[in-house]
Amino acid sequence: MSLEEDLAIIVPLTVGSMGTLWEGGEPLMGSCLNAGFIGGSACTGNRGPVVDMLQFVGIGELVIAKAPVRLLTVLGSCVAVCLWSPSGKVGGMNHYLLPYAIDEVKGLQYGSVSLPYLITAMRKAAGSTTQLRAVVVGGASLFSTSDKLASGNVEVAIEQLGRLQIPVQHSDVGGRNARRVVFDLASGAIQVSHIKIDSLGDPPRN
Repeated sequence: MSLEEDLAIIVPLTVGSMGTLWEGGEPLMGSCLNAGFIGGSACTGNRGPVVDMLQFVGIGELVIAKAPVRLLTVLGSCVAVCLWSPSGKVGGMNHYLLPYAIDEVKGLQYGSVSLPYLITAMRKAAGSTTQLRAVVVGGASLFSTSDKLASGNVEVAIEQLGRLQIPVQHSDVGGRNARRVVFDLASGAIQVSHIKIDSLGDPPRN
């Protein structure tokens, strides 16, 4: 089974409320989203209404949309990969928690699962020959115990994008601060705000 066929079968079963991925004007997962999303359906699906064309992308989620939608997420050790096609002003963002899936688990909270789906869905939406532009954000070590996890999340993104020859135009990764990310699909601009949480300290040890 191809990844394209697998996309329609696996995604609805994963952890997290997924945004609909569209193909040929029809939703792959039987739900609809507000105007501005691929497919252009002006109705409310499983993700709820878009407020001022700003759509939040939570952990284990992946959204493909077009201008004038803006995608928003907040990251700690998680990573978001933002892909943009300038020709169609189509963009996609994922938000994953862990770098690699364990055994046969295929949830989108894993970068090794989420990234291939993001790339495949973007190529479906924007055209397989479209040159995609990538930005990688997140992977902060909020606690000393999360250093390995955070770096692993960044590494899987760089590795998979490199293997598929998708250039990373910019990265804002690492450090000790959380991040708020707003991705404007009209221009491709990505605004990253750093949120200091040093006062939290390390989590208690049992």
